[in-house]
Formats: sequence, structure tokens, C-alpha cells
Amino acid sequence: MCYLERHVREDLTVVFTAGCRSRKICNVINALGGRKRNSLVTCAQCCDAPANSKAQIPCNGYLCNQMPGGSSVKNECGQCDRVEYPTLCQTFSACRPDELCDADLKAYKTSHNPAIGKRAAVEVCSACCEGNRCNQGGCQVLVKNQTCYDKAICG
Repeated sequence: MCYLERHVREDLTVVFTAGCRSRKICNVINALGGRKRNSLVTCAQCCDAPANSKAQIPCNGYLCNQMPGGSSVKNECGQCDRVEYPTLCQTFSACRPDELCDADLKAYKTSHNPAIGKRAAVEVCSACCEGNRCNQGGCQVLVKNQTCYDKAICG
């Protein structure tokens, strides 16, 4: 059988491993929900079908939400901690189909006692969005562009 595994490396880049494996191994992976526990394998799927006759792409070219010839990442989000401007974030990670991008704006206040070094974080804004790299505009932009479903809450 053909297989495809999607791995996320420590630097959050996505790499793939593909090839052939036994039906028995594929059945075990499918029974576990297609993921290896306690690892950076975010998708592991198998298939047993002939290659696409027009494009000659093997069946594993379509596993793990891959779309040969098109974008394989449906939703990629900026993922950075404590950047001054969201546009400075140059680290991105792919979302699962059940995830959205988010953006938080926090104000940090340094402690008056530098020996302790505590910082208090106050959440000023928090918002979610759907779409490739949609959180690059920052929290205020997301809130401004969100659809309002209850005028009593969002005016």
C-alpha cells in the first residue's frame, strides 16, 4: 500500500515522508486515528488505488489534505510570541481542518521590583479568523472585520 506522513519539525516547517508499507501497518495506523502519539507526525494515511490516469499522480499524492497542482495548505496562520507588529511575524504553521487562526494583543507591565522580574500581562484584545495568514493584520483589524451576529454585543 502507498502511504504519506506529514511531519512538523522543531522550526515548524512541514515535511513529508511517502512510500510503500504493508497493509497490516496501515491498518494499525488507521485504528490509531492516523496519528502517531507523542511524535511530530501530524498525519499518517494509507491508500491502495491506481495512479490518477490523467496526471499519473499516485494515490498517496492526495492523502493528508494534499491537492497536487494546487495549494495543499488550506489555512496557514502566523505563529509568533511577543512581536510588536503582526506583520513582523515570519513563522507560519498549518491548521487542521477544525482549527482557526487567532490573534491576541497583550499589554505587559514590568514589575517595580526588578529582582523578582515578574511581568503582568493584560489581555487587551483576542480574536479569531479563517483564511490563509488572516491573522497578519493583528487583533484590532480582526475585530473590526468580524461579522456581528448580535448587535447587543458588538454594536
